[in-house]
Amino acid sequence: TIGPGILVATIIIFLHALMYKGMNIIGQYDSDLPTQLWIIANYIQASAFLVGAIFVNRKYNYKITMTSFLIVGVTFTTLAFARVFPSCFIEGEGLTLFKIISEYLIIFIYLLAIYVLNKKRVYIGNSFTKSIIYAIAFFIVGELFFTLYIDVFGINNFLGHIFRLFGFIIIYNVMIVKTVNAPLDTIFTNLSLKVEETKNAEENLKLAQSIAKVGSWELMLDTQIMWASEEAFKIYEIERISDFIDISIIQSMVDQKDREILNHALKDLVQFDKPYNVTFKMDTASGKVKYINSRATLKFDQENNPIKVVGAIHDITELKEKELKLESLAYSDFLTGIHNRRRIFEDLDKSWRLCIREKFAISFVMIDIDDFKSYNDNFGHIIGDKALIDIANEIKSSLSRPFDDVGRIGGEEFLVLLPKTNFESAIKIAEKIRKSVIDLKIKSCDKCDNDFLTISLGVCTVTPTNEIAYEKVINCADEALFEAKNDGKNTVKGKQYC
Repeated sequence: TIGPGILVATIIIFLHALMYKGMNIIGQYDSDLPTQLWIIANYIQASAFLVGAIFVNRKYNYKITMTSFLIVGVTFTTLAFARVFPSCFIEGEGLTLFKIISEYLIIFIYLLAIYVLNKKRVYIGNSFTKSIIYAIAFFIVGELFFTLYIDVFGINNFLGHIFRLFGFIIIYNVMIVKTVNAPLDTIFTNLSLKVEETKNAEENLKLAQSIAKVGSWELMLDTQIMWASEEAFKIYEIERISDFIDISIIQSMVDQKDREILNHALKDLVQFDKPYNVTFKMDTASGKVKYINSRATLKFDQENNPIKVVGAIHDITELKEKELKLESLAYSDFLTGIHNRRRIFEDLDKSWRLCIREKFAISFVMIDIDDFKSYNDNFGHIIGDKALIDIANEIKSSLSRPFDDVGRIGGEEFLVLLPKTNFESAIKIAEKIRKSVIDLKIKSCDKCDNDFLTISLGVCTVTPTNEIAYEKVINCADEALFEAKNDGKNTVKGKQYC
């Protein structure tokens, strides 16, 4: 920005020289007009140095800058020729107050430019900054002499021009000679600074990723080659031989249940640009279980074709473990550790809707420990609690399928869910549970009907529809349990819901 300002100022100074008293090149003028042009040119030149200092490390539009200086120069030059601009010199008297004040204002602008340049020396180098400051210093001394002369041909005016000449020699040397012959000094100063800034930014990013346990990754769609950051390698616990990971290695570590979800999410992202936000469980090479949240987006080429996936992974293992612990506390029975009433009924609702959708049968088994009140009264609650725990664990271990479930719904009452189970199979499972509790051989009390603690079970099976409420099926299983109790206990009774 200094160049356009100096160019406009130089044009006006050249016009000032042509108008100078005694030149007689462009008409007859007194000493005031060329002095006015001089002040205008110096205002523009000082402003150019200040604006240039301000925009040292900023982008600017050259055309707008050049046009702005031209408009200012033409406007004030026109005002001077129209005799509207304030007088600067009066023959026989010397400089006007306006001229003197203007010189001091110009000095002030130069001083501001020096201050700003010194603050931004890191962007242009110490040598370049010092040269510009020395040049401005000569201009300032020159301006001081221009406040003292009375005669336009006097010694003070002459000395002012000499100091300006020294300033322009320095400007020529630093901006013409050095810029043409040795431009790399300034260029490499900026380049080194940018390299250092980039290096620092990379180090800060690595540190931030390490603290937050966040790694970044990129997957090239044409080659299926995956790049990963240093922190991503640490999260996956994979030795970093290069910056690239075989995607099949990552997939092999993902839990079998989550692998399909992960692949499906990636397919949806690539084919339909659907949001990619997946949490999955994985087993690392060291055998450690981790929970990872992965988010990603697509990058496109100029023809709007997807070329790569850019994403980030976040190790949320600590958070997930706390979440699972809280969930366990919220959904587990405080005594037995199996599901509590709230959890078993939530699972019941899910299983019920699944069986409606898939048109499967579902069976409910109501279980009650026989003579448990008498057992508690005889042995006390500590022994009674131990018996409850042992029986609850035995019921749970008797369920072999992953979707079967059991929960404690009352003092000594349990509810077993058997989705995708017909009546005959439910009866067999109930008998298995009954016999396994007997095999515990928990010694009963004298007032109890059997030598060992036993259970009674009521089974009810239905193929659910939207018209049937599962509460009615539970009541059906409860009725079957009541029959088992009345039929001597330690037995299984069941019915199919109609």
